[in-house]
Amino acid sequence: MDATLTESEELLRETVRRIGADLAVGSVGEFDEYDDARGWKSLAETGLLGLRLPESVGGGAGTTLDEAITVEALAYNSLPVPYLGSAAFVGELLLAANAPEETLARLASGDLRCSLGLTNDLSDLWGHSSTSGTPIAFDSAGSSAAIVLDADNGYRLRAVALGDKVNSFDLTRQNHEIDPSKSVDVGPLGGEIDPDVFVRTIARLLTLVSADLIGVMDAGLATAVEYAATREQFGVPIATFQAMQHLCAAQLVSLEGGRSLTEYAAWAVDQDDANEALLAARAAKAYCSRAGRTVTEAVVQVHGGMGFTWDCMAHVFLKRALTDAKILGDHAVQISEIANLRGGSN
Repeated sequence: MDATLTESEELLRETVRRIGADLAVGSVGEFDEYDDARGWKSLAETGLLGLRLPESVGGGAGTTLDEAITVEALAYNSLPVPYLGSAAFVGELLLAANAPEETLARLASGDLRCSLGLTNDLSDLWGHSSTSGTPIAFDSAGSSAAIVLDADNGYRLRAVALGDKVNSFDLTRQNHEIDPSKSVDVGPLGGEIDPDVFVRTIARLLTLVSADLIGVMDAGLATAVEYAATREQFGVPIATFQAMQHLCAAQLVSLEGGRSLTEYAAWAVDQDDANEALLAARAAKAYCSRAGRTVTEAVVQVHGGMGFTWDCMAHVFLKRALTDAKILGDHAVQISEIANLRGGSN
């Protein structure tokens, strides 16, 4: 594979970053009052909600890499619009279930706004394996329902009611409790998902979370470098201190390592065998989950005590990275699953 992004892929990243910058909050205090409806409408009008959906329904027929680039670029601006959970994740499951065109068209236009049902610890799709505790509608700002797997009816999707908002230290997202016993009619969601298609879909979801982590790390590091260049100690910018230079350089190495793994996983999901794609996606998620915490903790460290205050975005990056690490399984979960995949192939 050619790991270099094409001119159109680079343009996509630049364009989405500009869109995200236009919709981003100006300060930490604005997250609670953010108008997510405006942001959702803007993403619909620019075609991002249907980026991977067929052109026949108003989508862009994009690749997994296109979607990963978009997720990364929106995360770079810590955008509090539920693109990952209510557009990308839900869209992938609807495609996997061969949902009818009318449903996909409503998602592409922004009319269908549902979130994804995850287990209470965010580590798995609700109905896939463990179903203990109250399930969570992830990234559910403005959603009318949550999409969950029907554990009693094969790999099928159904929409269920949202409950109370769940407190979360991730300031950029909203989550809600859901009641799997209360179905909601949001239109036809397709049929039973083929097991091989489901494996590839899980790989896509893992890749997209990894891409979100890349965006968060990239933004955090950029903020830290900018701060270090202007913050003075002993009459000189702290960026002139060798210890600070080494700290930031190490984070850049971690960031670019994660970016390479994530872009390879995105390629593998579209081009490789489903199990190999899942292996690549789990490797990316394992690496990015750990690197995300390391990099964003360093961002807070560069800012010193100010990094934990409401006057600084540093802690916002850390909190989003810690949340992303949990989604569909953290580093330890992915390493265990990789061992199972490797063992199963011998």
